Amino acid sequence: MEWRKMLYIIFSIIITGLFIKSQPIVGYPISIQNQINISNPGSYGIYYINIYNPTNYTYTYSLYSLSSEWEILFNQNNTIYYGTLSPDQYQNITIYMRPYGIINQIPEIVVYLQNENMTTNHYSDIIAFTPTLYYVNNNINNMTENITKNITLPLNIAFQLSNTNVYQNQYLYLLGIIENPNKFAENLLINISSDFGYTNVLYEDISPGENVYQIPIYISNITPGNYYIYVNADNNIYDLAFNVTTMLVAPKTNVTSAFGYIKYIIYNPYNYPLNYTFYVRNVFGSFSSYSPSPQYYETVGRVTYGIYNLFILPGQEYIIVESINYYLIVVILLGILILLLLISYILFNENIEIKKEVSKIDMEKNLVDITINIKNKGLFSISNVKISEHINKPFKIKEYKIAEPSTIYKTENTYIVNWKFDNIKRNEEILLSYTLQLADVSDIKSIELPRTSITYNYLFWNKIKYSNGLIIRITK
Repeated sequence: MEWRKMLYIIFSIIITGLFIKSQPIVGYPISIQNQINISNPGSYGIYYINIYNPTNYTYTYSLYSLSSEWEILFNQNNTIYYGTLSPDQYQNITIYMRPYGIINQIPEIVVYLQNENMTTNHYSDIIAFTPTLYYVNNNINNMTENITKNITLPLNIAFQLSNTNVYQNQYLYLLGIIENPNKFAENLLINISSDFGYTNVLYEDISPGENVYQIPIYISNITPGNYYIYVNADNNIYDLAFNVTTMLVAPKTNVTSAFGYIKYIIYNPYNYPLNYTFYVRNVFGSFSSYSPSPQYYETVGRVTYGIYNLFILPGQEYIIVESINYYLIVVILLGILILLLLISYILFNENIEIKKEVSKIDMEKNLVDITINIKNKGLFSISNVKISEHINKPFKIKEYKIAEPSTIYKTENTYIVNWKFDNIKRNEEILLSYTLQLADVSDIKSIELPRTSITYNYLFWNKIKYSNGLIIRITK
């Protein structure tokens, strides 16, 4: 039967590996020796398990005992066993176990798997073993020996449960004390049944003397309440009652907080390990920093939580700290400051350059050539551009060399000349040039030309800017 079971497990692992590629697979334990003779120091329960890595990543694995009442050895001499699994690699591990003495727990180990490439990608599996324990005391009462020289006496049989209260998904032990008063071994059929689905049949050779059996029985996730285990051994019938209660699966949590700081201490006060998913609410929003980091995040009803899948051993605590990420705040504030400076530069430094200069003077003909240069050195175009030039007496305009004006207004002592443009694009340059003529310069020592103005729209603002003024001094 064992070889069929072994083939089934290996086949299951292979088939599962074809479809599940997201994580390594820990196989069901295969029994090599499922009975432990406590009276023999060299008697061990022997099992082996397979670990298979169907993923494309390398995993590290470690195995260690969860049962303080048991001596558990990996590959005969290691109390802790670890190694690495490359992609598509199998690892076979042999496990030896033996109780230290009187026990109230079954042997359990944990297999911990860690992705070497992604530190948040890890798994843990708890594996339980169910060896049958027995003890033989061969001391036979001398009186019994004398009486039973030619008579076969019946076996003295008694069964009881190790505990009458048990949690869901835990084990209890069926304890059998069988005394064989004869000098020879007796065969015994032990038929075990229950009202929650458990059955077992044992064929045992009962040695002379006292034989003590401990048979582990798994109590699954059945409805809490009262249940019975029925034992029939050589027409000795036992109805053994026990109570099932709901296993407490939530750890104890202590929360302390200060300004910008929340500390969660998750503690396992029970005598069994806990697999527990812990939700940490994102209190500080985008400025939250976690130590250690969550495995992933989840939003529930517009609230974001950091999710931790925890495996907590008995008496162990796990600490999570959520704090304000001041470094992120400083970076954001610097970014905002740089953005404000950039916006200020864009809004308030349109960088329109307007220059006015004399390009040529001909005193024989009393002519002066004026050039106006406008350049948009800003980041954006300007629109609705109007350039206004005021020309006072004694000048008058003789001709326009570049760009005829859009409008000309004349008052008693002044010409107002306007040029209009729909827009001036970024890095575009406008050049205006005209010639002024003086009627008579005999009594003039200096002539002042007022500043040229430019009005325009820049983004959402109406702007005005002036060029330099010009003073022409006449020397004779």
